[in-house]
Amino acid sequence: LHPFTQSLDDAQTCVDALKDKGPVFITGYCYGGSVAWALAGISDDLTAASCYYGSLVPTVYADQVPKCATIAHFGRYDAGIPMEGVEALIEKAHPTAQIFVYDANHGFNSDRRKDYHEPSADLARERALALFHACGG
Repeated sequence: LHPFTQSLDDAQTCVDALKDKGPVFITGYCYGGSVAWALAGISDDLTAASCYYGSLVPTVYADQVPKCATIAHFGRYDAGIPMEGVEALIEKAHPTAQIFVYDANHGFNSDRRKDYHEPSADLARERALALFHACGG
């Protein structure tokens, strides 16, 4: 019920508040992962983005090339995000994006979920932090 464009506007408001203080990074999970990817494609003020299992990324936003360094994390066994779409996203080889697939399910990064997968969560976090560090964070 929440308009996606409002989510993008809200996230950009946060970016605007931070951009004069140094590099700005965004991380989003699930719906937020889609917001992070979509904002990376339209905002000139983001330095990097890390997007976890955003279902709209391989469907609605697959053709949108991020303007900043972006990584996306997907679970191979996520029933809500078909691997065919993720594989098609990988094949697009966007020059600013890296797509990672983990042997995990949706929500693998949340230790409060039954689908938590610690090895995947650790690796995804390591990759996100390495990206942010490489981009000045």
